[in-house]
Amino acid sequence: MLLTTKIYVQNERIPFFDLSINNPLQAADTATFTTDEQVDFELNPQVRIIGDHRSFGGFITKPRETDEGYTYDCMDWTRAMYGKIFKGFHNKTISEIASELLEQCGVNTGGLDPTTKRHPELIFHSKKIVDVCHQLANLEGKEFFVNPDNVAVLRDVPPIKEGYVFYPPSYTDLQFQQDSSNIITAVSTFGEDDRFLAQVKDASLIATYGFIEDIVSDTSLKTADEGKAKATELFNTSNKIVFSGSINTPLLDKMVAGTWIIIIPPQWSQYTAKSFYVQNVRTSINENTEEHQVDLLNGQPTPPSEWIYEEPGRTSGIVSGSITIPAEIIYSVTDPVALKAKELGDPRTIRRWIDANILYEFYYDFKYNPVQVLQYRRGNCYDQSLLFVQMVQSLGYQAYRRCGQVCNGYAHCDAMIFLDGRWIQVDVTCASRNQLV
Repeated sequence: MLLTTKIYVQNERIPFFDLSINNPLQAADTATFTTDEQVDFELNPQVRIIGDHRSFGGFITKPRETDEGYTYDCMDWTRAMYGKIFKGFHNKTISEIASELLEQCGVNTGGLDPTTKRHPELIFHSKKIVDVCHQLANLEGKEFFVNPDNVAVLRDVPPIKEGYVFYPPSYTDLQFQQDSSNIITAVSTFGEDDRFLAQVKDASLIATYGFIEDIVSDTSLKTADEGKAKATELFNTSNKIVFSGSINTPLLDKMVAGTWIIIIPPQWSQYTAKSFYVQNVRTSINENTEEHQVDLLNGQPTPPSEWIYEEPGRTSGIVSGSITIPAEIIYSVTDPVALKAKELGDPRTIRRWIDANILYEFYYDFKYNPVQVLQYRRGNCYDQSLLFVQMVQSLGYQAYRRCGQVCNGYAHCDAMIFLDGRWIQVDVTCASRNQLV
């Protein structure tokens, strides 16, 4: 394994053997690492963690000794923003308010984009400063975060320009869950003297989940139109299924909360290809593994209290079999296997590139997925054959991996590709058996 991650405390590099970094969408980033020897620095030393993942910058908040070694919990620079405020602001812009709050915390405000809208009165009672900054951003549809260099950023939410497409087995542990326990399928409104005004319902939801009604009783409602508008408002916030999902992926330096990804499930899966936003990324590194656990959000990123399931909107795109990739990211998909295949251009060039650039490593069964074979530049016949198959499939060729073969007296895997009107045997690790030159 080629470990790229490095930890620096007070600018001095330290060894570690276990690391976990948590990067949520709208909360403080946290990290935990373990060392063999105690870190001999002053109280709450500054920490920076860099590698093939989102960088972390912050402070050690809880050192402790364990049976395995010395473990350190860290929080990013927002830990300085956890003090509560009881204050009102009058005729201020959100950037002016954020700047005033952050400067008293010692946070660099150089990343705050000036805003122009003035709010007559904003009052915050017993709120953490970091939460206030997120609420200010949400007021005008912007995003707020503190980067690893302790610079606060307030800006427009960037348009989606790139994302990831994950093909099996470039991810593992695919899990989707939908919770319909709080769903409402109908809403009725009643006005003055309990007079019925209107009902809003969804027949398809009722057929699936039953007739689950909520009632609005409001004497200020006078007409059926007013009642329908009130019922529609409640129904639109209560007819959603709570959604959660996750996958594990190799380390990808641009994988952060808020990224848009598409998951192509295995052929045997009950799921279909869908697009998701990344809600949370947890990076885990030790002597055996380097991976991201990615929590998925189906819908536009919103404040955590509003994370609910939404059906993706209809988008135009390119159809591959039964899969439609949304047009918003079709031209900037960053799946590393597909990108490398596109760069090389054709099956013969791909086979020669694998032969020249991927080191053969002996082990039984499988060890790396195709993305990791590209990243580590090594793999056995099983893993290299699958890399070839996925690369040529991404270019539209029919191909499959074939095991149960023999090379130099050992059990062996190769690949088959349909090319020039016939099936051709492709062997990327046993040259004597290769027919694609």
